[in-house]
Amino acid sequence: AHATGQPISRDQLKFDELDAYRDSIWTYAAAYRKAVCLAMSLSYMRIYRGDPYGDHAEVPTNHPAWRVLRDPNDWQSGFDLWEDTGLFLGLKGEAPWLLIGVKPRAMGGTEAAQPKQLMVLRPALLRHVVDRERSSFIDHWEYGQVHDPIRYEPDEVMMLKLRDPQSDYRGLGHARPAADAILSDDKAVVYNQAQ
Repeated sequence: AHATGQPISRDQLKFDELDAYRDSIWTYAAAYRKAVCLAMSLSYMRIYRGDPYGDHAEVPTNHPAWRVLRDPNDWQSGFDLWEDTGLFLGLKGEAPWLLIGVKPRAMGGTEAAQPKQLMVLRPALLRHVVDRERSSFIDHWEYGQVHDPIRYEPDEVMMLKLRDPQSDYRGLGHARPAADAILSDDKAVVYNQAQ
């Protein structure tokens, strides 16, 4: 309860999943372990071409898709890409990938364009802008600060997400439903240290 003696509602509490990762040992341990496990699974991953419920075949390891997953960009290894993906999926429920080198369809590109590089974008800095004419489709993405965002076409961003039943476009991570427990644990630690 705050100074007025009224209980604090959940809406009044500021909770950020990335702050919880940095500040709560339990959140850090769980999210980091899951992210590392996902990154380690790269060596067991298989890529298939075709219909998963019909005719399909495994893609050979010299395929360009393998190259970009193992060596996604100039500053990360495949392990780093998947670790970041796992962290953002677990904490924020979404890990948007920027597909670098893909020519968007809006600019004359083809649907089957192979990205030259991949990188994980920070979900908190990514906003979707809905197409007003086709309200269920994304017109474009905006990334960065609100006053000066970078614009990406829909096919330049691939949104990997854990389903949020209340959003058509965004994901729901594991930390948000656990917010009450994480905040209570943090407050208990502060209280005990003050005694």
